[in-house]
Amino acid sequence: MTIFYMNKYVASVRGLDFLPFLLNQKKQNMKSRFFSYLIAGAAISFAACQGTGDGTDTTSDTTAIEKAPDNTKVDDTATSSTALDNKTSDFSKEAANGGLLEVELGQLAQQKAVTQRVKDFGSMMVRDHSKANEDLKNAVSGKIALSSTIPDQYQKHINELRDEKGLEFDKEYIKMMVDDHEKVIRKFEDIAKESTDPAVRDFAKNTLPTLYTHLDSAKAIRMDLSKMKK
Repeated sequence: MTIFYMNKYVASVRGLDFLPFLLNQKKQNMKSRFFSYLIAGAAISFAACQGTGDGTDTTSDTTAIEKAPDNTKVDDTATSSTALDNKTSDFSKEAANGGLLEVELGQLAQQKAVTQRVKDFGSMMVRDHSKANEDLKNAVSGKIALSSTIPDQYQKHINELRDEKGLEFDKEYIKMMVDDHEKVIRKFEDIAKESTDPAVRDFAKNTLPTLYTHLDSAKAIRMDLSKMKK
């Protein structure tokens, strides 16, 4: 019995010998956990400071994106800038009406002229001014509306010319072409320099060479017709 208690006592004493070791292990584990938490916290703080990688705050970046303007909206300024100034608008309408007149008179010349040169000139007027009319429509598209019919004030020229017959028709038609083209060229030259609309300005510049050719041809034909008797 005494030996049993002695052995139990010895075991108890040995157990107490391990107590400091166990306490020390517990402290080490707590320290390890503390440093692990500290390192993890530092890593999170570092990542937050880095943001997008350039020192900027990702929250402010998101706000900036949300507040960025919507570029898909219609730009009122751009729309208003397409409006033609009064001079360019008046020129465009007059050029369109004049082009329609030239086509109509050219068709009349093809029908009634007695000389082949005047017939050929009329054919050239129909071809070239039909193209010019389309070019002008494209230049002012979305800016102003152009008439598709000849105004009444031009219709009288057609009626007057229709009443002429024979060689007198040829002479009167060519005279009208010389006078008209001299006036038209001056207006085209003016717009080609002063129009505030790039598209109309380019239209005038590109059409001028054709108008110069028309005028030169009309003058040459007029000279030949002046030598012809009725």
